[in-house]
Amino acid sequence: ITNSLQADWICLLANTSEGKPHQNKSLIIVPMKTPGITIEKKIHKIGMWASDTGLIHFDNVRVPQRNLIGMEGAGFMYQMIQFQEERLWGAANSIE
Repeated sequence: ITNSLQADWICLLANTSEGKPHQNKSLIIVPMKTPGITIEKKIHKIGMWASDTGLIHFDNVRVPQRNLIGMEGAGFMYQMIQFQEERLWGAANSIE
């Protein structure tokens, strides 16, 4: 997870119900100090050193309903919308 070693919170895409894979995911704000969250280790990368990357372990983590971003089950759609912007930035960065 990008910036996991210094983040105060993360935006997590998680399965929150049964059903079709594109309709059962939600975006949830999770404070990094929530019981059950541990940072396993820093990942050493070949490039992109401006931000750290680390593995996060979740062990029976619970967050309140109010931490849900948008509608339950719409997380996949929200993420796909965000990917459109990220793809645009990635393409723009590849031009010399």
